[in-house]
Amino acid sequence: MPSWYTPFKRGWHALLRSPCPLCHANRADEQLLCSDCLAALPTPPAFELDPDFMVLYAFYYDKPIRELILKLKFAHSLADLQLLAQLMTARLVPRIIDKPELIIPVPLHPKRLRSRGFNQALELAKPLGNALNCPISTAFIKRTQSTKAQSSLRATERVENVQHAFAVIQPIPYRHVALLDDVITTGATLGALKHLLQAQGIERVDFYACARPLG
Repeated sequence: MPSWYTPFKRGWHALLRSPCPLCHANRADEQLLCSDCLAALPTPPAFELDPDFMVLYAFYYDKPIRELILKLKFAHSLADLQLLAQLMTARLVPRIIDKPELIIPVPLHPKRLRSRGFNQALELAKPLGNALNCPISTAFIKRTQSTKAQSSLRATERVENVQHAFAVIQPIPYRHVALLDDVITTGATLGALKHLLQAQGIERVDFYACARPLG
């Protein structure tokens, strides 16, 4: 390596270094966010597993995670989606003790998928699947009804809204499956999918989510 190469490389590396995507301050090369923004993330306890729904989630649904999720859903911000996926993966991977055989992103109805252009659950799942060396598939479950947005409904209405919204379209040759969604609130969507999978003989269903509301 020529003697001039190292300082030249360092100089260009410094020029091309990306600022923090949230506050635009300087950040360390190995960090997704600057130290201040990392410290401000709404982080749940080191390990939190809901006994009823077996949900493992990375963050509380609060600033700045909430704003990132809203931007990716309603402003179709793929940059924020990629950042969220990386942050979620970094938080969840050390906490997943028993790796599933398959990750299934919660499907969107084709009408909403065309409107949004992507399924945020699928995009969130990709780096997690890579980190776990676990396959991801959208080939087993489809959304058969274009339901109302769960966020617009009361808790009791959410169960009815998704009760018959999904269908298995081919046999699932796995015994341990994880479902993944961006936000879990009452768990109605994941609960409906859990019963659907268990009816197909799936022995264990885990739930991964990027965020869950406080409280």
